[in-house]
Amino acid sequence: MMMMAGVSLASVPAFADEQVFVFTYTTDLLPKDKYGVEQWGTWRGQKAHGSFNLLEGRSEYSYPLDPSWITGRATQGWLAIDVDSHDERPDQATAPQNYSQLGDTSRETSYFLDMYLRDTRALDWARTLPQWDKTTMVLYGGSMGGQQSLVTAGLNPGKVTAVFVNEPAGADSAASLHGRKPSYPDWQMSNPLVAKTAPYFDAANFTPNLTAPTMAAVGLIDSVCPPTSIFSEVNEIPAPHEIVPMPESEHMMYTPDKQGAYIQRSKAALTTLLHGGIYVPDETVSKDR
Repeated sequence: MMMMAGVSLASVPAFADEQVFVFTYTTDLLPKDKYGVEQWGTWRGQKAHGSFNLLEGRSEYSYPLDPSWITGRATQGWLAIDVDSHDERPDQATAPQNYSQLGDTSRETSYFLDMYLRDTRALDWARTLPQWDKTTMVLYGGSMGGQQSLVTAGLNPGKVTAVFVNEPAGADSAASLHGRKPSYPDWQMSNPLVAKTAPYFDAANFTPNLTAPTMAAVGLIDSVCPPTSIFSEVNEIPAPHEIVPMPESEHMMYTPDKQGAYIQRSKAALTTLLHGGIYVPDETVSKDR
């Protein structure tokens, strides 16, 4: 669930005392022969005080599912299934250009409609497998995979044992209308039809139905899925839920060395589940909000 592609270009308010920066992220953590690049720039507009315009753009590239993501879990003892975000062969690295904007003026044509339905169908199929122990069913994902995990659990209350998401996308769709930085997929809310459609696919409107204990990691300097957007979806979960703050984490692969808190905590919880135990979220942070 980690295939993403698209370009966004927007001008939003920022504060003049913020550091002026231009930098490029690259990563070698993607599968062989695939890559990701993200570029950002801040333009102050010659203002020393007050507000100025922040001009930012992002380029993202999709890549195929890596078999090692599944085989690694299988060697630990899990029955693992990797669900592709797009209606493509698992070994295909392509997704439709600007897919998040396809059909975005109607809830009946949005690209996310089929994505969410495919995820639910995958869960239904997994529950029919004879190898399944009929007890433990975990949803696990990061970024848009996290978005899909939360939505799928919300659409299927009672069918999931636990949910683990790292910097999930897909929430606070109206952020740009209220002066907040939007999360991926950056709904174009200036279009009234898009603004009407977006809430139907906003993960925060699915999490109130989530019944499984949940762990959610939040990168406090994440510019792709800002903390405000993640809290908007996680705070609506009525089931026990654990927030894992990562103070120095940008978005996932951009600062992999800052992801340790989630990696360690999720590993411990998954090990408990794998051996027949019960995952009990540490609600210290979520209850202090």
